[in-house]
Amino acid sequence: MKKITISFILMLVVATAGALVFVGLSPDFVEPSTLNEQEGLSADNPVWDKSLDDLAAYLVDQGVLPSEEFAPLSEGIATAARSYSGLELYWWDLEALQEGSNEYNAYIGARDDGAIDLWGSGAMMPVTAVRGPFALNITSAYTGDAAKAEEAFRNFCAEADGQTEGGSGNADSDGTD
Repeated sequence: MKKITISFILMLVVATAGALVFVGLSPDFVEPSTLNEQEGLSADNPVWDKSLDDLAAYLVDQGVLPSEEFAPLSEGIATAARSYSGLELYWWDLEALQEGSNEYNAYIGARDDGAIDLWGSGAMMPVTAVRGPFALNITSAYTGDAAKAEEAFRNFCAEADGQTEGGSGNADSDGTD
């Protein structure tokens, strides 16, 4: 009986020590973030309510794009993905994204890692900038000033006075007005 009691106590001590080591080596708990949270961009920034048409109009006003004419890009990466003369613009409807979907994973990858894993294939497409529900990719086909394009994109998403030039700010569910 004494051997069983001592064995049982040793087993409890080992289990408790193992649990303490596991907890001690685990990373600290981090509150989960929502999709509408980005470092340096508040959740009440008006950019969260803007559309892809608003962004394109702003970039035309800034002289970054020659027109608002676009070619649609592949589906399944973003809610709306368009190519404007070598500038690729992406917009995600964050309220409709389903966790685990290709679009959700593309947004999280672009936001957190600066690259989109195309349809989970392992083929990584880098993006130049991600702010709010938008991403910008400057391709080699773009003949304008890339630095000016990136600056205009960041200015569109800036907090400033809460307003940007160009566009109405009334976004439909597909990223267009």
